[in-house]
Amino acid sequence: MTRVALLLFGVLVLTGCANSSATECDATNAGSLFAADACIRGKGFDARIAQIRSQTRHEVEEAQLSRERAAALKAEAEALARDRKALQRQLATNQSQLDELRLQLGSARASNAEQQARLDTLREQLGEMERQLAAARAEPPREAAEIAKLEEDIERKRAAIALIVKQLQSS
Repeated sequence: MTRVALLLFGVLVLTGCANSSATECDATNAGSLFAADACIRGKGFDARIAQIRSQTRHEVEEAQLSRERAAALKAEAEALARDRKALQRQLATNQSQLDELRLQLGSARASNAEQQARLDTLREQLGEMERQLAAARAEPPREAAEIAKLEEDIERKRAAIALIVKQLQSS
């Protein structure tokens, strides 16, 4: 019987060694003494350790790649943040310039309105003086000095009108 037991033991050990792959030989989960012995004798534990080392090495490499990608993404995010700040500063500058131009435009429009009002007033005065001159010429002779003064006033008004019209056309 001892022979039979030894023979069975030998068969079990050899069977365990033959079937002890790296995935089956987990030291934390060795189910029986025979399985553990089979893993030791069949180098299953060694294969499992090599497998775990390889897996660990692969995970370390992946972690390194992830850190490198994270660093690259962080650098890109920082560059984008700098670009955004630069664009915001440029936008603020452009907005300030636009506001200044709007003020200048408003001032120019007000100035044009003032010049237009002055032009209208001068045209009315010119029309009145031309009517007075026509009336003076139609009436019995007046003094030549009075007529010359009216003609002089008319020429001054025409020159002022021409100047204002020129300014309005250039703006």
